This record gives sequence, C-alpha cells and structure tokens, in this order.
Amino acid sequence: MTGVLQCLMSSGGSVVINSNNYSDSYLGVATNPAINLQTNGTTTRGNASATTNWATPTTTGIGANYWLKLVLGAGNGTATGTSSALGVWLSLSASSQGYGILAAPAGQVRTRALTYQLSSDSGGSVIVGSGSIQLESDRS
Repeated sequence: MTGVLQCLMSSGGSVVINSNNYSDSYLGVATNPAINLQTNGTTTRGNASATTNWATPTTTGIGANYWLKLVLGAGNGTATGTSSALGVWLSLSASSQGYGILAAPAGQVRTRALTYQLSSDSGGSVIVGSGSIQLESDRS
C-alpha cells in the first residue's frame, strides 16, 4: 500500500504521514535485520537510514502525536529482545518503536513479514498511515 495523508499539526503547520513498505535484509553476515520508526519522523533500517521516512517533514517530537501498531505475519524469524510489542498501540513520543529478527544461524535463512498502522490517537480509531515490513537474514 502506498500513499500519503496530510494532517494538521497543533502548531498550525502540516505533516504528511507516508504509507511505506519497508524491508531490511542481510546476505551472508550475522546481522539482525530491523525496521524502527523514530520519534522525529525518520525510519531506520538495521544500522542505516531507510530511503523514506514515516513523516514529512521530520522534526523533533513529531512522534508525540502518533501511535504505532505492529501485526505479525508469515515467517520463521525470531524477534530480537528490542522488538516492540505486537498488536497494541505504542506511542512514538518517547522512544522509537519497531521490530527486528535475530540473524539466521550459518547455513539457514530466517524471514518475517509484518504489517503496521499509524494512528493519530491512542486507541487507533483514526488510521493515518499503514504499510508492510519485510525482514530477511540469509546465511545459506
């Protein structure tokens, strides 16, 4: 799913919430793939910035107005200890939220698909963005 939704901020400006499909994959290395939505509107992939941010423009504190829900999909990847809770609305106000999987053991492949939604309220009644997340660790 792609698209954007423009929302008015309390300061009178506007922010565009991007509906993106994110992916992070590693081939042949023992690195944990992950996608994280940051409190300032940026998105990170593993140890690097993603090509698109979840909010435009990015600004300090923009996450205070949004909540994220992650839903687990298909795959055999095991969550890292820093992965956010699944199926609940999580505030983006104080810390980043996201999901990562442990690197595959040598000779194996691990994958995980997720979907996400962004809401402008803590109960999720107003969905302002959504998309998918694909994670892969291939050490076959």
